[in-house]
Amino acid sequence: MTMSVLNRPTNAKKKRAPRSSFVVTVGAAAAAVAISACSTVTTNPPELECPAERPVAGEDCVGDLACSYPDACSVDYVCGEDEVWVDNSPPCNPPPPCEERLDEPCTTGETCEGEDYGCGPTPLVCIDGVWVDEGLSCNPPPPCPEALPTEGDPCPADFGTPEDCFYQVDTACGPTEIEATCVQASPDASSVWQHVVPPCDPQVPDCDGYESDALCQADISCRWLVPGCADPPSEFPSGCYPAADCDSYSCDANTTCQLVVADPCFGKKCDACAGDASLCLPP
Repeated sequence: MTMSVLNRPTNAKKKRAPRSSFVVTVGAAAAAVAISACSTVTTNPPELECPAERPVAGEDCVGDLACSYPDACSVDYVCGEDEVWVDNSPPCNPPPPCEERLDEPCTTGETCEGEDYGCGPTPLVCIDGVWVDEGLSCNPPPPCPEALPTEGDPCPADFGTPEDCFYQVDTACGPTEIEATCVQASPDASSVWQHVVPPCDPQVPDCDGYESDALCQADISCRWLVPGCADPPSEFPSGCYPAADCDSYSCDANTTCQLVVADPCFGKKCDACAGDASLCLPP
């Protein structure tokens, strides 16, 4: 059996292989770069916010803003075309303060402060349209005397003792503010008035003009003396005397310099009861 071989024509053309997609890949990369550049340019600016504090009309501002600040009346400000704050608040007639309408109906939940009876303002709250006293328990101290009380006189004790009592007093150092306080010599003793006076050094001493121990002791040129323990006791009136002992030249024509026994520990924390002092006294 004879087999024949068919030969291909010599002039047959070969098919070209398809080109690589290089150009297509480059195009896609360029598009990605363009998109990225575009998104960078179109980033949104930060959002503008109203200032926390109420602005002042006429001051500079930036952006298109309309800001509201609630109060007894609504307060509105806008950033105008001239880039300054403009007060655009509507007309308002706020209600009077609550303390002026305690006899009128109120809105439930409102709070108010009533009269102060010595322990702070009375707290009030509106319940079902009526002001209700929430209660303030206290025992205020009694009022201070209108005039400076005499040192050593008893203090009122019915509802406690007065506090923070200050008075202007004329002294040799000029007008001076002194405090009157209630003190107890012992737990079982009654409270008595005591003066607290700032010390001073007057140019012209006036010891005879001081009527209390505290006023006298505050003047460093004076001393308060009372008779001490002696047998027989010294007879001289308790009162304010010059701090320095007298001599035969320092007393006036109506007095003489006399040696007395005084209590050196009066009003002080010591135990002695007798000490010598030379005072100008009537003969």
